[in-house]
Amino acid sequence: VADVPIGHITNGVHAESWIAAEIIALYDQYLGEDWTLRQTERTTWEAIDSIPSEELWQIHKKLKARLIDHARKNLEEQRRRAKDSPERIAEAQTLLNPEALTIGFARRFATYKRANLLFHDLPRLSRILNQSGRPVQILFAGKAHPADIPGQDLIREIYRVSQVDEFKGKIVMLENYDINLARYLVQGVDVWLNNPLRPLEASGTSGEKAALNGVINFSVLDGWWEEGYDGTNGWSIESSPDSDWQTQENENAESLYTKLEQEIIPLYYRQETYPEPWTAVMKRSIKTLSPEYNTHRMVQNYTDQFYAPTMSRYRKFQADGNHAAHTLAEFKLFILKNWGEVGSAIARDDLTLPASTGFKEVKVDIHLGQIAMKDVAAEIVYYADNKEGIWEPVHVPLIPEKDIDGGFSRFHTQIPSHLTHLKHYSVRVRPYHPLFNHHSEMSHNYTSVL
Repeated sequence: VADVPIGHITNGVHAESWIAAEIIALYDQYLGEDWTLRQTERTTWEAIDSIPSEELWQIHKKLKARLIDHARKNLEEQRRRAKDSPERIAEAQTLLNPEALTIGFARRFATYKRANLLFHDLPRLSRILNQSGRPVQILFAGKAHPADIPGQDLIREIYRVSQVDEFKGKIVMLENYDINLARYLVQGVDVWLNNPLRPLEASGTSGEKAALNGVINFSVLDGWWEEGYDGTNGWSIESSPDSDWQTQENENAESLYTKLEQEIIPLYYRQETYPEPWTAVMKRSIKTLSPEYNTHRMVQNYTDQFYAPTMSRYRKFQADGNHAAHTLAEFKLFILKNWGEVGSAIARDDLTLPASTGFKEVKVDIHLGQIAMKDVAAEIVYYADNKEGIWEPVHVPLIPEKDIDGGFSRFHTQIPSHLTHLKHYSVRVRPYHPLFNHHSEMSHNYTSVL
């Protein structure tokens, strides 16, 4: 995989589009009105610590109350469309508690995102949501692709569970998920839940939007959260490394329940007039995640890592009447015509014998035919234990030495003597030109076991 010339840019979100107006006003006051121009600078966000915790909390409570009001209207309209009884319609205006710990889960309902992981142990979930004096409520929202029947089944399952007596008003499925509803949710819940099946989450951005508003993430370590989580700015849903999917499911569910029971719920309700320990995590989340997971940083990364180098390469190929472009095109045509002659790598030393010094000298004769030594990159490849039980490839470049008879060319290198007990080495030859963008620009590859 390390040989594949693929880079990555982690997604970011447009801060001004997702941060609540009240939070923006708070940032204007304490970070400076030009904070949006400095949002990728970590020093900008250090000023978060100067925001009085009670002021931050009161704004958050206002946003949560606004979310709950909107959710009640959503439920009322949902019940009117379903032609529910007048009592059921009226009940919608009393569901949800503005003082309760509120968890949000809203996104595309693909099956790998496991919206129903919370339902792994329903009796345990019931105990968590129905603790006396420590109410917890969970808001779900999302849509499945019209062709994704399993995703639609997840929505049905959530609605079915939400109608069970012990979960009524504690688990709520909001319909007609759109950008407007998403804004209410990422601005107003206390905790943002994300539990995809590793390693299937490409990035995920809903949690980034939530973090900008001071909502704390609680997520599987996958996608952006694997990079963003530092042990102090939210919570992780854990599983053992390289576990199979069923084991991961069981371990994730156990971790999810345990963190809620032992860390998240006790922290939220450890308060007097306002939860100082909770707002400390809110601030830590804002301070550490905001400078990194925004579109300013994302676009800058694209520019620095891909767009600018591509433009530079374009100018190089365009210069002097496209001289470099013609040179490289001619080289590739030559390789295409003559690569069939490459082969027959012969080791001139017994690689299995121990070396008397710290290194073992290796000579390899490779048949290149009409291709010059300077036009290939040759290397010895073997696998070695990385001391963590994983065997990884080791690449040792072969240095051109001289042309010899019969279309062969001799290369040499040195290998550390403590590695020469390995019995299986390979030589790999690929085309090389200084104008290549990366070593795999041409797919041609010759490999032979020595």
